[in-house]
Amino acid sequence: MTVETVVDYSWGRDFGTDQSHVDAVKRSGAVGAMRYGCYPADGAKQLRAPELAKLWAAGLLVGMVWETTANRSAQGYSAGRDDAREMNRQMDALGFPATVPAYYAVDFQATAGQVQEYIRGAQSIGLREVRPYGCYDVIEGLCGGGICRVGWQCAAWSGNANRAGKGSGGSIDSGDGYPSRLSRFAVLFQHVGYVVGNTCDRNTVLGDWGGYCPGVTHPQEEDMPLSDDDITKVARASAGQLLELIKVDGNGVPVYEDGNKFRAAVVSAVGSVLPAAVSEGIGSQVQKPLAIVVVTGMMVAPLVILITLPVLISYFSRRPKDNVR
Repeated sequence: MTVETVVDYSWGRDFGTDQSHVDAVKRSGAVGAMRYGCYPADGAKQLRAPELAKLWAAGLLVGMVWETTANRSAQGYSAGRDDAREMNRQMDALGFPATVPAYYAVDFQATAGQVQEYIRGAQSIGLREVRPYGCYDVIEGLCGGGICRVGWQCAAWSGNANRAGKGSGGSIDSGDGYPSRLSRFAVLFQHVGYVVGNTCDRNTVLGDWGGYCPGVTHPQEEDMPLSDDDITKVARASAGQLLELIKVDGNGVPVYEDGNKFRAAVVSAVGSVLPAAVSEGIGSQVQKPLAIVVVTGMMVAPLVILITLPVLISYFSRRPKDNVR
């Protein structure tokens, strides 16, 4: 499987007039670029329309991350609310649809507790999904704690997996000669080191990172791993079909309906989720644990339904015989 990459860079190329840099990004093989939103007074790193037009014309997917200062995300709820209001204004003005998520940078060695109020403030605006950028502990804490759904993890401050142990999503090459802990909630991973003439950071795509280009299908949408919700829906629907195939007659004896339907329900459930259970590709670290549980359950369920359940139904539904004197 081809590993897709995305570049990110914090300073615009002459406000978008440098076509050669866009061409270099395209030649690097990257599928897209992450660019910055910030207050206009914070400098030239802000993405502007001429540069975005060139990126889109090259067929590159573009996402946006907000950052003013490295520790801005530690300044609480009102800071997050104000930043998100301006970020959404800029994204709207540039032509990004509301379905494109907005990332917010936690660019220092932080814990989720230090920045969660900032993230909640950004979420209070409610226009776009809020995703964090930060180290392992930030992504794991915010997403594992249910505050955010997924995030963008950086190698910095994420820890050496050889020393700290693997993360919830295993480990990944940091780019600096050691494996980094990886969060199962990371959809992008930013490596150490630069590409495209030392102008860009390199990121590995691990899931649907939310990049957008008008008229271009997101590469991750063509073969996206099943989400937890998808797997849960398959399991519920299949279990319901299995139970509907069994009825009890007036004497409490189980009566099975069409065996072909029974087999179809099992095959449908296992067949639709089995690829997710054995996958080793991008995004598998998120879907695999639940998929294994579902597949195992659907393989055991027929044995329970065919053998154990009939015995229990027969036993508990017996009608007591009338006493004869």
